[in-house]
Amino acid sequence: SAGAEPSTITHIVLTHPHGDHVAAAGILKGKTGAAIAGIDPASTSLASSPAACRILGLNEDASYASFALDCALSEGDVISAGPLELTVTAVPGHVPASLALSGDAAGATLLFTGDAAIGDQGETSGVVGWLDGHWQANPRHLLDSVRRMQAINADLLLPGHGFPISG
Repeated sequence: SAGAEPSTITHIVLTHPHGDHVAAAGILKGKTGAAIAGIDPASTSLASSPAACRILGLNEDASYASFALDCALSEGDVISAGPLELTVTAVPGHVPASLALSGDAAGATLLFTGDAAIGDQGETSGVVGWLDGHWQANPRHLLDSVRRMQAINADLLLPGHGFPISG
């Protein structure tokens, strides 16, 4: 729908290994040939187990293509996405293997947060992070990650859920 040819997609970047963010990664890789990149190769098991699907409200009987990470990302790595240069920041807390991406576009700093910071949803405004023991969430790590994201001083925060936040 964005007008890009599937063959131009070279990487699929996973912010964290939850089924609602990665379940179709294997299918997308099959259609594009793109490499799947994420912060921790050992963490993909959280994404596709029946228990994880149940917790996330996904259909655990659905046929999701299995996948493995092709490319391990680290703090400070830079990813090119068209004209954007996005820098990887490790943001553990929501889950141990979580990353954010930041970069400049048209004079504005963008910050893609996955679920390390979540935008307004329904009746709830300004939700930041999501802690749950099922996912090895860690409040101390999340607080440190929120501080690190705040230091990026983004003009536009683009969360994995909820509405974007500007300013």
